[in-house]
Amino acid sequence: MARARQFLGQHIQDDVELSAVARAAGASMFHLSRLHRTLTGETLGRARTRMRIERAAAMLLERPWRPVSQIALDTGFRMPSSLNKAFRAALGVSPTEFRMASASDRRDRLARLAAIACPTSDYALTRPTIQTRGDMRVVYMREHGAYAQVSGPLAWSAVERRIAATPLATCQRIAASYDDAATIPRHALRYDAGVIVGVDVAPPSGMRVASWRGGTFAVFVYRGDYRFIEHAFQRIFATWSLAVRKRPDAPCLELYPGGLAALPAPPVAELWIPVG
Repeated sequence: MARARQFLGQHIQDDVELSAVARAAGASMFHLSRLHRTLTGETLGRARTRMRIERAAAMLLERPWRPVSQIALDTGFRMPSSLNKAFRAALGVSPTEFRMASASDRRDRLARLAAIACPTSDYALTRPTIQTRGDMRVVYMREHGAYAQVSGPLAWSAVERRIAATPLATCQRIAASYDDAATIPRHALRYDAGVIVGVDVAPPSGMRVASWRGGTFAVFVYRGDYRFIEHAFQRIFATWSLAVRKRPDAPCLELYPGGLAALPAPPVAELWIPVG
């Protein structure tokens, strides 16, 4: 599914057949369509339309001088009227009205649209503890895209393939998300997945290595399906009174004390929010 979403994003303005999407994902059209609808509640066709609307919304703000008619073509809508109709159905306003709306109004409308692609489920989240840790040397992979649907699954898949037959397979897993999905276009979100290593460890071919800054963190313990970690972060920032203290120059971290547990065992992750 992540590969399918990535392919759709890379061909957002092209009128590609959904069978080509299935081939890029390495699955049959029947299997991919059934899996996608089961897990997300929407068809692949609807997912493509929503992604086009999200991309058009980003372009409307990033390129205020660009005519709406050209943005329609750039995002796969054959006519401006098609973009206008899709925008009104999904966001309740026209592209021009969206461009002129307040930042808070635009954010609320896009949040409702994004929620369609990230259905929520039950999960447990503890109250935070304040912890301090030093810098960490991390071997990692970076991907771009919606955290739960694209960049997270792709980054972890790439990491596990590269470290499977190496001593790094026993190292602690860690991930970093850098951008606010409410203000950054979803296709541009940055997500790193990797393992914490010692100072003398060289990264496998194709992987990056860097020192990730430590500091003081508010740590929440998460239990539930990995797909809903993004929602958990959103919930934390919406309801936690100390969220305003987040260090603006640092990413939020995910640490996996027991590794990436196989379902159906309840996965456990620690969500580390930098506050100092």
